[in-house]
Amino acid sequence: LKLQFLYFIGSPNCRSMCNAKEALSRHGMEFNFNFTDFNKVQARCVDSLLGSDSSVVVSAPAGSGKTVLMVLAILRLFKGNRSNGRNRLKAVYIAPIKALAYEKACEWEKDFAPLGIRVQSITGDTEGEHEDHIQHILSTDIIITTPEKFDSVTRRWREAVITTCVRDIGLILLDEVHLLAERRGTVLEALVSRMKTIRSAHQRSGSSGGREAHAASHLRFVAISATMSN
Repeated sequence: LKLQFLYFIGSPNCRSMCNAKEALSRHGMEFNFNFTDFNKVQARCVDSLLGSDSSVVVSAPAGSGKTVLMVLAILRLFKGNRSNGRNRLKAVYIAPIKALAYEKACEWEKDFAPLGIRVQSITGDTEGEHEDHIQHILSTDIIITTPEKFDSVTRRWREAVITTCVRDIGLILLDEVHLLAERRGTVLEALVSRMKTIRSAHQRSGSSGGREAHAASHLRFVAISATMSN
């Protein structure tokens, strides 16, 4: 991945806090955060996340508000990507465990509802068969899942119905990305590689006038961690 790396350990180079509403307004966006100012970590990242589509990895201490950074990336994705009242692109949030996925789904379903952004958790606990998972993906804007579950869905990406599901994914959010160095990291690594392969295939098809010409033209990764080593 070509990543912009933002690393924080009480960095003295972090600029001071900035007003959240004003920072969003600079980029033509609105969101109802439950606070007034971005903290130093968030202020350092806001322009990178809202002003470009570059992939970003952020390492910052626990409790520094990294979840807000993922919200900013989601706002960037959906800005200007609505057609007939619906979002044309999708975001995928990959949580390390099901409990965190459930927590994030409950939180974001409430936070994004005023913007008409639909959130769906797909972890394998509450959904039915594989076909039901596909329908959930087709009908939602933010997919919240785990590495193992999303791996099982995307393995069949060459099938037409799966292609329809994943071709419009424009943003993948990787929480606790330091898991790449652990045993479960092989699944996460395979997912990243597979999604890049899928995107390349869609781009080739689109350039030749294929039916995927309307797919997302760029796949952005935003990864966060509190314990990432050099």
